[in-house]
Amino acid sequence: MALNQSGDSVNGNCAGGGTIVGTVNGNVLQGTVTRNPGSPTQVTLPFKFFLVPGGAQFQGNHSGTSYWCGWRSGSTEPAPCLKN
Repeated sequence: MALNQSGDSVNGNCAGGGTIVGTVNGNVLQGTVTRNPGSPTQVTLPFKFFLVPGGAQFQGNHSGTSYWCGWRSGSTEPAPCLKN
């Protein structure tokens, strides 16, 4: 996943050809992730990530049920990393 931030707006790409669009408010990033954009199998799902202090790691979910965590290159995996 690669994200870009301008002010409180975030957009980027995720593995498998998906796109991410969201807004940061404090330590929360929320928005939508779209899989297979522009194809007949396109699916758009909501996500909500909670950023840890410093912004180098996050934990959260998409669709309210599938847990997801991540970290910047050079950082360590959040512990615990919430996973399905």
